[in-house]
Amino acid sequence: EAVLISHPTNLPSKTLSLRSSVSGRIVQIILEHNQLLERPIHPRIIKVYSPYWIWVARCPPLSFRLFPVGPRGSKKNLLSFRSKRLRETVFEEITEEEIYEGYTMASALNFKSLSLSASIEQESGGQEFGPPADLSPLGDMDGALDLFAHNSEGYCMQLYVSSKPCPYQSIPTKVISVRPYMNFTNRVGQIILLKFSEEDAPKTLHVSDTRVSFIHPKTLGPNKIQVRMLDTDWSFPIQILKEDTITLSLKKDDGKRRFIRTEIRGYEEGSRFIIVYRLGSSKGPFRIENRTKKIYIRFRQTGFDGDAWIPLPPLSTSNFSWEDPYGQKFIDAEIDTGSSVSVCKFDLNTVGFSIIDNYPGLSLHVANIGHLKVVRFLELSAHSREEASLCPLLVRYWGNSHIQANLPQQRSPLELILELAGLGISVVDHKPRELSYLYLEKLFISYSAGYDGGTTSRFKIIVGYMQLDNQLPLTVMPVLLAPELVPDAMHPVFKMTITARNDTLDGLEIYPYIYITVIDKSWRLNIHEPIIWALLDFFNNLQLDRVPQNSSTSQVDPEIRLDLIDISEVRFKVSLEAEPSQRPHGLLGVWGPVLSAVGNAFKFQVHLRKVTLKDRFLRKSSVYSAVGARIWRDLIHNPLHLISSIDVLGVTSSTLASLSKGFAELSTDGQFLQLRSKQVP
Repeated sequence: EAVLISHPTNLPSKTLSLRSSVSGRIVQIILEHNQLLERPIHPRIIKVYSPYWIWVARCPPLSFRLFPVGPRGSKKNLLSFRSKRLRETVFEEITEEEIYEGYTMASALNFKSLSLSASIEQESGGQEFGPPADLSPLGDMDGALDLFAHNSEGYCMQLYVSSKPCPYQSIPTKVISVRPYMNFTNRVGQIILLKFSEEDAPKTLHVSDTRVSFIHPKTLGPNKIQVRMLDTDWSFPIQILKEDTITLSLKKDDGKRRFIRTEIRGYEEGSRFIIVYRLGSSKGPFRIENRTKKIYIRFRQTGFDGDAWIPLPPLSTSNFSWEDPYGQKFIDAEIDTGSSVSVCKFDLNTVGFSIIDNYPGLSLHVANIGHLKVVRFLELSAHSREEASLCPLLVRYWGNSHIQANLPQQRSPLELILELAGLGISVVDHKPRELSYLYLEKLFISYSAGYDGGTTSRFKIIVGYMQLDNQLPLTVMPVLLAPELVPDAMHPVFKMTITARNDTLDGLEIYPYIYITVIDKSWRLNIHEPIIWALLDFFNNLQLDRVPQNSSTSQVDPEIRLDLIDISEVRFKVSLEAEPSQRPHGLLGVWGPVLSAVGNAFKFQVHLRKVTLKDRFLRKSSVYSAVGARIWRDLIHNPLHLISSIDVLGVTSSTLASLSKGFAELSTDGQFLQLRSKQVP
């Protein structure tokens, strides 16, 4: 239906209703009018956008239903009948036909009062929706929830639903992302079969399959993944709960073992887990050796039955990996001397030499040789037992020549250190004109190589004090960035440590530790508008394409594994002073008065949250976009100080409405939303 967008006296419509030609579902989209009352001759800008997108990818055809949720905090027995009736009332239904190339629109949603249910569409036309999941977690920053989609044949799929801002800047649309909870990738080079439970039929993961998901039968308990290859038995069922790298042991028909290295990655490409299977080392993570001449040994992981015994005849070796990577990390060894048989329990995490109880002439040695842990059963004579303490020193001479060839040579670490009492850097543009001056005090730069046998490098920067000055003439804010309080000698303003592995694994760049911390006091960020346009002009005239490249060879975008990232929180106190007379004409359009209003406001605070992440995988090309998205989410999360300061100065209602409405649609701060509802009709 037509709506009013312009009238001399009546207010224009703020929404427009669209009806789906497929299902008849009605979606209300937003009509945002930006016209400044103080400049009525300027053209009116009408921004048209959807409050929400629903983005479905890598999933089978899905339909969704939204249900109202009853009042929170009420007693369950009083609301049992009412809650059941509310679940039967469908607030909105989104069919699979409406989702075009993975996208569809939705009206404004109140996450706190709605729940979501999903159904897997079938060619037969049958439909069954899974249990509804409360949408309230999506109201939090980085919020997400698990959702099960069902079909009429008794199958289901676990989904991962999250919310994020629109990828297009200044568009206040929220995107609800729907992805499979688990995706699978085959990097083994052979076909892999997997199943989610004992009742599940085997599913084929082809050689070229990447980010593939599967439906599976409904189970009462959690899903436990089992894997096999065409010539092996099924692996032990594993429940995926966290990011990790594990090795699966697959038993072949002839009793030999194949090892599959399994990388469990988290929060990648919208899914909770991405599981990558790679061919593991033929030696396995353990090698068990029986160096006795007459003693027959069998071993298994503690907690398994008799079928798990692995024979180890005299003077033989066997490769080994934990059957259950999350089970007991002990082995049971059955020792048969011919006259007696007994079972002993050993902890393989204890490196060194030990005498086995009840067998005075038998000892156990555990040693780390490269990436391999070697476990040896040894016969010791009375004379050699006196020299047992020397065995740990001799263990490196007992391995085979192949392993010794791959051992990194012990090197002395190399460390380069640069210390400066003070360092000043001026930024001068093409005119020439000095724009800014960066001053660093007590600068310490260190690069270390050769740690951990030459496999690890470390880069460290420590800055005792830092200040960035605005060098433009007649500026009213000469200090652009500086700590609010001058730190003492024991508390530098900035510290950064990055460790990197020199040996890559299948082209994977590994960073065991990244640590960045700044002073726990606030930073003063004083921005005078002319410095913004001067810096933009400076970057536009850099002509970086003239800089010669080191190599013309194109490189494959490598994967990066981050074992631990620890970044401290950062607090800014921002002051912005507008200068409309020095602003390029027509560059900001309708946002010019908004910038002037913000610039005349009091100081407001910006808080970048602390970040601690473990076991993350990402492509090298996506590092900068991931960092930028994180900072953007922090900025839009709490705009309360910004809008409050504008309102105190009595800015026109049209400017406040155009600014705060966009932030309100993006923000998840409840206090700000409550304030805006009182200020803006």
